[in-house]
Amino acid sequence: MCCCGPDPNPNKGDIVTDEVCGVFNIPCGEKATVWELDTAVVFGNGAQSAASVSIYYDKGCSDAMKLILTSASNTKHEIEIPKWNTRSYTFLNIIRAEIECGEKKETPSTERCQGKYCISLHYDVLETSELTP
Repeated sequence: MCCCGPDPNPNKGDIVTDEVCGVFNIPCGEKATVWELDTAVVFGNGAQSAASVSIYYDKGCSDAMKLILTSASNTKHEIEIPKWNTRSYTFLNIIRAEIECGEKKETPSTERCQGKYCISLHYDVLETSELTP
């Protein structure tokens, strides 16, 4: 709470931080969900989240793969990640992170997209009594 007066949002809950990191190994031409948020726990009465997503594409079927982030408003953000590169993005109210591996090219390549990801999430958790029915 600010030292200058009452909190302007009395329904604001605790700010919680989670960090989810992992590796992915996805077959060519397929998509995998690497993280998903339970919206029933987080959103409501003005609660928001902010997520920073970093992804490294090590090797795979094509020259680039896609990171697909879905927001609470069901808007999709598609980001292309070139092979051997890391990309980092920060978005509000992300509820899902998916990785889409491109189709295998005719030249010899691995059968799967491989790499690492890390999601740092900050979100407002409201008490059940604070939620509007």
